[in-house]
Amino acid sequence: MIPIVFGIDQSYILQLFTVMYSVLKNTKSEIHFIVLSKDKIEAYTDEFAEILSKTYDNFTLDIRRVQGETFDNVQIFHKHLSMSSYFRLMIPEIVKEYDKCIYLDSDIMVNSDIQELFYTDIDDYYLAGVQDCHLVFGNNYFGIKEHIKTNMPFVKTYVNAGVLVMNLKKLRDNNMTAEFLLQAKRKNRYEDQDVINLCCYKAIKALPIKFNMFQHYTGSAVECPLNSIYTRSEIEIGRNEPAILHFNSRYKPWENRKYKSSDRWWELAESFRNTQDYHSVFRECRKIGDDLREVNHIFEVCSGKKVILWGFTDQGRDVCDIFLRRGIMPYAFCDNDKKKQGESYKGIPVLKLDFARNQEEIIWVVTCKNAYQEVQKQLLDAGIEEADIFHFTFNNRDKEEYFVIDPRYYEEEVQIIALCENDKAKMRDDEFLACLRRLIEKADMKDGMYEYLYRKYRFDLWLKA
Repeated sequence: MIPIVFGIDQSYILQLFTVMYSVLKNTKSEIHFIVLSKDKIEAYTDEFAEILSKTYDNFTLDIRRVQGETFDNVQIFHKHLSMSSYFRLMIPEIVKEYDKCIYLDSDIMVNSDIQELFYTDIDDYYLAGVQDCHLVFGNNYFGIKEHIKTNMPFVKTYVNAGVLVMNLKKLRDNNMTAEFLLQAKRKNRYEDQDVINLCCYKAIKALPIKFNMFQHYTGSAVECPLNSIYTRSEIEIGRNEPAILHFNSRYKPWENRKYKSSDRWWELAESFRNTQDYHSVFRECRKIGDDLREVNHIFEVCSGKKVILWGFTDQGRDVCDIFLRRGIMPYAFCDNDKKKQGESYKGIPVLKLDFARNQEEIIWVVTCKNAYQEVQKQLLDAGIEEADIFHFTFNNRDKEEYFVIDPRYYEEEVQIIALCENDKAKMRDDEFLACLRRLIEKADMKDGMYEYLYRKYRFDLWLKA
């Protein structure tokens, strides 16, 4: 029996069972799935477990309650995470019937027999994991490199906590759960992952990178690092044939079909297509072409209308420039920051909401990426119709998002860039698109237009894939 433990909240039921399906699809071993949650999720899991049991009979499932107040005061620095991420710290005390287990996040996909991972020899270690891929490939995502060099006692064994083989007996014998809970009360920039690495660094075994490959680094968009604890051969296997693929960070396959391996994830999730959860997630997931259609639609809706841009930030001003190139003159900016109210950009004033909402027939374009839902709620509470609120985020693409977009959809990205960068008063959209393609192909840094676009969109990071 191979025990596999998860920690989730009620919002991740479909994702959880999609991982379970991927495990069972690739093994004949008996699997004991143990799910830790503070929520009462049985009403949801029973339906999914019944669907899963119609195809596989080599598993059992237990739901075990975690006292949520244990982690009430922990700090969450990354918005795509929740308190349930900390539940793995309790595994040695909650899963007492086993001396060893696998822990898996719910944003992964298993592509090979899980028993190879489980039978890793960790008798002399607290746990085994894969060095965080952002470190392996030298990507300073959210300042992780500086953080680890400054705050971690040993860089080489700093592992990503999404896939772990845990020596529960050794952890219990050394009362490590108490150490975990003590460290969890302190500031941990990478949440429970920091806790595990700080407490266990003297006894962590490095697993092959194929067991926790981030979607960012699959394919050929990023060159293999020269200095790594992994050989070039190990990295190539991980990139091209990952045993476990991790949809790390906020770019998930259930949020946008354009992301790498999204189609494979949805093939697995399709097994649960008759559930309400599946249909809810399916409706919210952006489809191929949605990004381009949305940009075109916003330009069409805003043309000739009174437009207010929410957010007087660099992002907001960038959207303003895009609109001006499209021949759309925004009426105003709106911002909650009182210090910004009264300022202006290219003659466009910054207003407070109370004044701006009194204007008639306004189209609201929210330019902030991560706070859209909060802003939308504020606008709705102010009596603004939902149909008049739009979200423009394309200008907020960061280089990490380009890493996770499937190369098959790069052409759509180029088309959106062409729409947003073209000055319609000087050139037709189709002419500028053709010009942009020539610029990209030539890649001449001496060309002022190419240099500007290169620095803004970092073509070298994704168009080479």
